[in-house]
Amino acid sequence: QKMLEEWRSFELANRVQSVDLSDPKNPQVVAVSDGITKKVFLPKDNFGKKLQLALEHLAGREKDFAGVDVSETSPRLIPN
Repeated sequence: QKMLEEWRSFELANRVQSVDLSDPKNPQVVAVSDGITKKVFLPKDNFGKKLQLALEHLAGREKDFAGVDVSETSPRLIPN
């Protein structure tokens, strides 16, 4: 619920295709960036801000990377 509210406030909810909460300490989403689905590893909070950061970090590089990890301080691109 909190995730969805934050994504809506950042106008990102429509870019999330699925959410994996099997490990609540390490939530993951599959999000759409430039028409391509990518895996995003999120922190335990700040879901809207961090998803926005992830998508900005991927912008223009969607074909070169499998996703991005924004669960730590600095974003880390995940190679294909």
